[in-house]
Amino acid sequence: MSKKLVARFITDTLLFFCVGALAGIGLLLKYVFTGPAGRQLLFLGLDGQEWRTIHPLLGFTLLVLLVIHQIFHWEQVSLFYKRYMGGATVRKLVAAVFIIVWLFLLLFSFIIPPAIRG
Repeated sequence: MSKKLVARFITDTLLFFCVGALAGIGLLLKYVFTGPAGRQLLFLGLDGQEWRTIHPLLGFTLLVLLVIHQIFHWEQVSLFYKRYMGGATVRKLVAAVFIIVWLFLLLFSFIIPPAIRG
């Protein structure tokens, strides 16, 4: 078994567990730590604030793993893109749209100012 294949498997496994942990902690924060104010709820010895600290750390870990995953699978993506996206002009247009949408999704929280409620 090649080292690259093992690295891909480990990356994909970590991605799988990271997504599960993010979803589980998100549900925990949404549905368990919504009790009345003043009650100190703990899950596995951690309170809601500690879980709120872990959640974004797992999110950043997921982003790093996704970049690594994309690097490992770049050849497949590239071959698919060349085979099914038509001519060079269409490929450039699709790539530009993907990059613009991706940048917007990445940066929209800095572009759109928050509204003040009340």
